[in-house]
Amino acid sequence: MRNDIKNWVFSCDMMSYNVISAFKELNEVDWGTDKNVMKGDYVYIYLVAPIKKIILKTKVVIDNIGENES
Repeated sequence: MRNDIKNWVFSCDMMSYNVISAFKELNEVDWGTDKNVMKGDYVYIYLVAPIKKIILKTKVVIDNIGENES
């Protein structure tokens, strides 16, 4: 178990991606990022205007997914 678990906040615009439906319908969501997010970290999903609030808390289950694996 890592001792350096990090918390991240990723923003989402519902006009471009329906994150709520994605998390309801899929077992896992591949959220590509250039950040150093690692297995065990927590990612909070923040919806931009007009909602302007964090709606989800997620836990990273795998890191460093290659393009062929996603």
